[in-house]
Formats: sequence, C-alpha cells, structure tokens
Amino acid sequence: FYINLEEVLPNLESINLAYNLIEDVKINNSTNLGFLSLRANSIKLLNKESFRGLVYLYELNIEQNLIRTIEAYSFQNLINIETELDIDQENLFYLYAYSFNGLENLQNLKIRFNKLQIVKNNTFFGLKNLKYMSLLSNELTFLEVDAFASLKNLTHLNLMFNKIEIFSTDLFRDLISINEFYISNNRIKFIQTSKLFISHIEILQLGGNKLNFLKSNFLDNFQSFSYLNLSRNQLSNIESYSFSNLKFIIELE
Repeated sequence: FYINLEEVLPNLESINLAYNLIEDVKINNSTNLGFLSLRANSIKLLNKESFRGLVYLYELNIEQNLIRTIEAYSFQNLINIETELDIDQENLFYLYAYSFNGLENLQNLKIRFNKLQIVKNNTFFGLKNLKYMSLLSNELTFLEVDAFASLKNLTHLNLMFNKIEIFSTDLFRDLISINEFYISNNRIKFIQTSKLFISHIEILQLGGNKLNFLKSNFLDNFQSFSYLNLSRNQLSNIESYSFSNLKFIIELE
C-alpha cells in the first residue's frame, strides 16, 4: 500500500483505513493530514518511510495489526502526536534503538499484549515528554540498563505480567520523575540494588513474583513510599532493618 496523498487529495485532513487488508504502509508528502487510522490491518513492519511525510499528523491508530518489528526512526518528525499512541495486540517481537525518536511531544505510550522479550538501550530515546508507558502482558525477560534512557518526565511505568527475573534499581537512573512503578506478576527472584538514591517513587508494586529473601538494604534507595506491595511472593526470610528507612509507608501487603 503506497499513496502520495498530496497529489491525490491535497486538502485531505482525515482518513480511516481501519479493518482492511493492508500489509505495508508508505504515506508521503501529505501536507494537511491530521488523523490516520490503520487499525486492524495486516501491517507487519514499520520503518522510517512509513509516515515520513505526515508532519501535521496529530492522531495515529495502528492497533491490532501484525507488526513484528519497529525499526529506528519509524515515527520521525511526528511531533504533533501528543495525547496517545497505542501499539496493542500486535505480533510485536522486536524494537530497535531509537524506534520512537521523533515523537517528542507524546505523553502516553501503550505497547500491551505483544511478544516483546527484551528492551534494548535507547529504545525509547527521544520521548522527552512521555508521562505514562505500559508494556503490560508481553514476554519480557530482560531490560538493558539504559532501556529507559531520556524518559525524564515519565511518572508511571507498567511492566506487569511479563517474565522478568531480575529487577535492578539502576533502571531508575534516568527516571527522575517516576512515582508509580508496577512490576507485579513477573518471575523476579532477585533484587539488584545500587547506590542510586530514588526519592520520588510513591507506589511500588512487586506482588506476584518469586522473591523469597529480602536483604537489609533492600529499600535503601527508596525514601518516599506511600504504598508497597510484596504480596503473593515466596518470602521466608527478611533481614533486620529491611524497612528501617521508610518513613511514609501506609500499607505493606
């Protein structure tokens, strides 16, 4: 599927192509297009040519396709998409570094119910105004230490219902605004702590994992909890002073 909308319909502002059989998309040089729906097609790949000319696009719907890979700079120059981008119920297996570079004003990103196994360094680089991100219900086993680099305005991160086994507090190195972190229902057996001081997380959901032991320095990095959930783990041993530095816990399940 390829179309030069500027030549065919130069004043077109909205187009709905949902529920078709489109397998490939390359839409260039559309001066006025603001809304584009490609929901429920058969698109398998996004790359830097997919939306290259859509500089005025403010809403894009690509849910429920068969997208397996998103290459670097696939959303380059889509600076007017602000509210939300959903990449749910695809067949998404791999994200390149800089996949989302260009969506600099996006605030809400959902990549749920896919097959992602790893998030590589700089995957979300460029999303400097992102506030909410959900990777719920993928098959994630590993997050590289700079997977969330540049997300300095992110406040809410959901990694629930994946297969992550190790949780490292180094993941928060660039997440200076994060206050809600959900990583329940994974397979976490071990929490890798660091010297990183995290003063802003208020809600931490670690329920439904496989933790059986907490070290005394478990929460040394965290100082501002209002809610901590450790329910449905396999805890049998908690060292003394594990919670000694917490001043604001309201509820510990």
